[in-house]
Amino acid sequence: MATKATMAVVAMALAMTGCAKATHSCTGSVEVETAEDMQRASACSSITGDLRITGSDLETLSGLEDLTSVDHLVIVGNTRLSNLSALHNLSHTAGIYVAENPALRDLAGLEQISAVDGIVVHGNASLVSLHGLEGVRSATDVTVVDNPALRTMTGLSSLREVRTLDVERNPSLGSLGGLEKVGAVEQVWIRGNESLESRNEIGFRARQKLLALAK
Repeated sequence: MATKATMAVVAMALAMTGCAKATHSCTGSVEVETAEDMQRASACSSITGDLRITGSDLETLSGLEDLTSVDHLVIVGNTRLSNLSALHNLSHTAGIYVAENPALRDLAGLEQISAVDGIVVHGNASLVSLHGLEGVRSATDVTVVDNPALRTMTGLSSLREVRTLDVERNPSLGSLGGLEKVGAVEQVWIRGNESLESRNEIGFRARQKLLALAK
């Protein structure tokens, strides 16, 4: 019969196993569409290919808390996904693509990312801010298009260098405040943002500055 001391040791070992961090580098791209897929992905501390979370009914990305690096982060068409907070340790990715996630309100969880080739935020019906991108200082291309509830660009408040900036058809966007630190840009498209174009002086000045930098 096991002694109390032995049972205590076993219990402690099991508890430590349950709290163990993912340390495995996963080769190739990882697809997540179901809870079972997420369980497998949770073993990865890094992914040499893309992480594609698409068409799922996941509400959170719980299980990815130890993930630090992926090639591209692709989050598309997840009808119930409300937040990205589980990605708070992700610090390296070449690109971020977040599209058609109707319950997502912001991008909190991506704060550790400082440089990317591309950011695309497209067609997220409930997205009100870009909060979560405050760490990004440089990007090759930034596209923010067709997000009907988006009110502000302040999540990009650390952005200093971008080659192409495309901000289009975000009807609730009232200001370009947050882009004041951009000091280098080659191409700018800012159009079809009804609230911005009709009434906001801060947005107008920021837009004129960006257009001037692109000349």
